[in-house]
Amino acid sequence: MADKFKPGDLVVIVNDNKRGTILEKRMVGSSVRWKVFVNQQEQPIIKEEFLELESTESLDDKFQNGDFLGLAELKRILSFIRIKGDVTNIYYSMGNRATEFLAHQFKPVFKFIESTAGKLLIADEVGLGKTIEAMYIWEELIARENSRRLLIVCPAALCEKWKKDISRFFSKEATIVDAKELLENFEETERIPNEKRFLLITSIEGIRFKEKDDDQNPSRRKDSKEKINDILKRMDSSFNPLLDLVVFDEAHNARNSETANYHTTMALRKNANHVLLLSATPIQTESSNLFNLLKILDSDVFFDKRTFEYQLEEGQNYIKLSNGLRNKIPETNIRDLLLKIKDGPTYKSNPSFVDAFEKDLRGIIADNQERMRYYELFAQKVFYSNYVTRTRKCDAFENLRKRNPIQYPFALSEYERSVYTKVTEALQELASFAQESLTTFRIIGRQRQMASCLPATISSWRSLVDSFFSYDSNGEILLEDGERSLKGEDDLINAHPDIYEIIINNGFDYERLRCEDSKYKATLECIRNQQEKYPGSKIVLFSFYRSTIKYLEERFKEDGIYCISMMGGITQNKAEVIDVFKNDLSITILLSTEVGAEGLDLQFCDTEINYDLPWNPMKLEQRIGRIDRIGQKSEKINIINMYCEDSVEDRVLQKLYERIDIFESSIGDLDEILGEPIRDIALILMNKNLTEIEKKGNYIQCSTRYVV
Repeated sequence: MADKFKPGDLVVIVNDNKRGTILEKRMVGSSVRWKVFVNQQEQPIIKEEFLELESTESLDDKFQNGDFLGLAELKRILSFIRIKGDVTNIYYSMGNRATEFLAHQFKPVFKFIESTAGKLLIADEVGLGKTIEAMYIWEELIARENSRRLLIVCPAALCEKWKKDISRFFSKEATIVDAKELLENFEETERIPNEKRFLLITSIEGIRFKEKDDDQNPSRRKDSKEKINDILKRMDSSFNPLLDLVVFDEAHNARNSETANYHTTMALRKNANHVLLLSATPIQTESSNLFNLLKILDSDVFFDKRTFEYQLEEGQNYIKLSNGLRNKIPETNIRDLLLKIKDGPTYKSNPSFVDAFEKDLRGIIADNQERMRYYELFAQKVFYSNYVTRTRKCDAFENLRKRNPIQYPFALSEYERSVYTKVTEALQELASFAQESLTTFRIIGRQRQMASCLPATISSWRSLVDSFFSYDSNGEILLEDGERSLKGEDDLINAHPDIYEIIINNGFDYERLRCEDSKYKATLECIRNQQEKYPGSKIVLFSFYRSTIKYLEERFKEDGIYCISMMGGITQNKAEVIDVFKNDLSITILLSTEVGAEGLDLQFCDTEINYDLPWNPMKLEQRIGRIDRIGQKSEKINIINMYCEDSVEDRVLQKLYERIDIFESSIGDLDEILGEPIRDIALILMNKNLTEIEKKGNYIQCSTRYVV
């Protein structure tokens, strides 16, 4: 049977009425699919049943015949005409006098207005003002579309910051709402959509909801979260969406498609005319993170993970060439990348741009203006460029402040080393019985906790009431939302009580560990040196574990160091904590878990101490970004890393981070940074059958395999 289409046919993609050209046929099992060239950035692979041949009728003929595309398409075209009309040359957000004019903050505005999608991931580096950029876009929507309803969804710790920034920079009054209040606003909008106006801020923790099998009981009483989910499902096909714009701050928290964060984010997106995702680190560990975020923006375009990965593989060469032009890599390296680009389908479908660049290559790289122009042009060739905008600090500012990395090593005492070794061996023994990788990683989490602060860990483990695994300081290594059962871990402990006894009821001398605490002594020495060298400076110290922060707060106060702490899992107004820390000159140190590593402005500090290193370099960049941001007055910021010379994992992490140059510069050029090697290193760490020398060799092999 003859094919329905042939290469070169003009077709319409049924679900979004986009036009394109057939490139080639693809078979996925028995399913026929076609690769369609929409533009340089969009070349999706579409099931045959979702494609139709483009009609040869003129627009006049279509009108005469009553062949209309439907109300949704008419609304989209009218919105596009309105945005692209005569007012396009006027950017109303530029009239804001309360904000400092920074050219890079209008890049997302231009990108958003030039796009017909109305959806954008703003992935600017930490500290460049994504909050300001999102509000600029909102001002444009008010002026251009008479938009009425904005919802900002962010981590709970950032709600007050958003409210304060909106008032300070845009003279608008935003209201922070909980799930019940948000539901009331949605219900009122459903009743009177043309009258209801609001500017609301809510926390993702307060509204997230994911349906479970036991939710189907009709007699069960529903809470506000579930009722919000119901109204979102009911309204997602309405011609009057609940929201004109929804903004998701720290959007990487929705990167896992199995979590309630993701499901709630997706449900809200379906009920909004326009969507903004804000995240400096959209790729946390692997490319699927980016795929899931882009799928939130447009699930019609980014519908298949395999297709995405195929396109991403080709797009990497365009990204590398773009970054290479900015970083002035040698001509031979550029020509090598051009050879790879020429092997791809994008080049073969339209070779003129690349050919023209190659022909004038020497002249282009010799001319800074032309070189940077092509840097932008190649970045725009990546298939997802219509949906993503990213600015790096080196693009925004000519004179960057220097990051001053300081490695502060310490050695364990003989007693500390004996405790560390005994517990490590017990944890490795326990890991050898684990049936699931998740269980192994929970055990590794305990190993990391011990490496963070030995006396605090021993003390906290003794006080556990429930399962050894149920205690979760921040859960970086666990799945979000506690969506996995701990039953497997509990069974593991019950099956091996002798090992559990060593770990928990170990008989170790806590007071001696506290007295001999080598890491604390080194940190205290480091802080006093910093205070002597930089009088009056403010320091922020991060640890992954609450037990460590509580311990340090107690010890610092005993030694006359005035500090204040910020932790997740407790009722605490984070904005008030920051204000006290900033304005009370006697308080010199802020102690924080990862709750303080996202979204908070600490540019009045000039020193950041990593009491323990996170195993995700994106989280490390988030930590550093609290002080390396717009408004930082110091010419140099200090990044101090405490690491144990007796700990193999600390030494290896230090080397890995040095290799990606994260302390000297940012991580903007790197995509999947250390996701796989960190996981591999963790598993090597818990392998009791390897000697320390063998582990070290395997660590080095991991780092050289992934980090080049």
